[in-house]
Formats: sequence, C-alpha cells, structure tokens
Amino acid sequence: MPAATPGRARLGVALMFFTNGVLYSALLPRYPEIKAALDLSNTAFGLVVVAFPAGAVLAAAMAAPVVRRFGAPMVTAVGSGVLAAAMAVAGFHPTVLVLVAALALGGIVDAVVDAAQNVQGVAVERWAGRSIINSLHAIWSLGAATGGVIGAFAAAQDIAIGVQMIVNGIVWTLVAVLGSWLAVLPPAAAPVA
Repeated sequence: MPAATPGRARLGVALMFFTNGVLYSALLPRYPEIKAALDLSNTAFGLVVVAFPAGAVLAAAMAAPVVRRFGAPMVTAVGSGVLAAAMAVAGFHPTVLVLVAALALGGIVDAVVDAAQNVQGVAVERWAGRSIINSLHAIWSLGAATGGVIGAFAAAQDIAIGVQMIVNGIVWTLVAVLGSWLAVLPPAAAPVA
C-alpha cells in the first residue's frame, strides 16, 4: 500500500461520509411505492419508518466499543455492506415485519458507521492540522442528495425497488471499502482507543 498522506486520508474519509449518505437515502423516494404495495395507512406507514431512527437510538451505546475493537475504517467498510444489505431487504419489503426489521437493522448499523466515520474524520483532521469535519458533513449531505436522485431516477425508469437497492448497495459498498482503505492512518496518527 502506498504511504498514507493527509490528502489521501481526507479523500478516503470523504468517500466514507458520501457513501453513508447515499446508502439509506436512495430508498426514500420509493417510500410511496412501498406504502402502496403493503396497503398501509399514513399512520401505519409513519410507524413503520420510525424503525430506522429507533434502531439508531438503540445502537447509541454500542458504537464506541465496536470502533475501539475493530477500528473506524474496518467498521465503516463492513458496516456499509451490512447497511446496504439491510436497505436491499427493505427494498424487497415482502411483509411489514420484514420491512420494519430491515429498517431497524439499518438504523442500528448506520449509527455505528456514523460514529466510526466521525472518529476517523477527527483523526484525519488532527493529522492534517486543519479543520475538515464540517466539510465532511457537507459531503454526507451531498451523498444523501445523490441517493435521492438515484431513487427518483430509478422510480421514473420503473426499475424494481429491490433491484435498485441491490445495485446501489453493491456500488456504494465498494466505494465505502475504497474510502476506508484510503483513510487508514499511520500508527502514530491513528485514533487512540
């Protein structure tokens, strides 16, 4: 592996943030189709989609030990794959229970990945000697907007939601893995557990 540099690490962590934004938000424009396919009332669907943030709240305490044990880049790479898989299952939404479980798992994993990418972002920021965390959050927002565009385009093209989410998940998980690899810091600059 070529020597780590602050610029390379910053690019890597930026890719981590971007992909995290894309992975979940690509499903959002498809929510009306999912609601209709499951024949849910507005109230029932509102309760279903609460599963994602509820999962995130449940995972709040688990992020720190997981990141300490496995390292932020590894947690981001693996977690992005698990998040992508959960969102693909949600895209197939065979039953309300499966949809709720997939969204809850997505929320749990997303909270852990979010913590990991922020830990890595702060470590890169310290190593580079300049503030970058605000720009990383802006990049996450750009990723979320990109995911929304992907979902809206797929809906307009009549691409099945499950197919869209599988392709989305594969592509962006690969980008997250690349970003995690690029974001690895030398031992002297790595976050302290």
